[in-house]
Amino acid sequence: MLNKSLHGMKLILGRAASVYILIASIFYWSIDFSKASEQRSRYLLGIFFNGFYKNYYDGIVYFDYMVHSNLQKAVYFANLGECYFQLGSFKKALQFYQEALKREPENILFKRQVQKATEKLQNKIP
Repeated sequence: MLNKSLHGMKLILGRAASVYILIASIFYWSIDFSKASEQRSRYLLGIFFNGFYKNYYDGIVYFDYMVHSNLQKAVYFANLGECYFQLGSFKKALQFYQEALKREPENILFKRQVQKATEKLQNKIP
């Protein structure tokens, strides 16, 4: 009787594992990873830059990872620049703002960021 029970359990678990693998495969192939990454970026951007929790050091780590990944979007360079700007590293901020502007030359926000960082560098006493 115990042997029959074990055989039944193996059959059920074998089927359950097959169904699980099938469902996991469907979910895996239906996910748009670049879109998911972009949505995660927007969420984290809100955490880094809202008025209550300015965690720019974590922002640098995250956006540095994003600019060195396959998703080298201009906005990630601009966000990385903003993190450096908020921490007072205007030279680094300018470099990343310029990289963002190079990728999207018509973006008005990126132009303003380049101008803002340039002004801070010019007004800074060496």
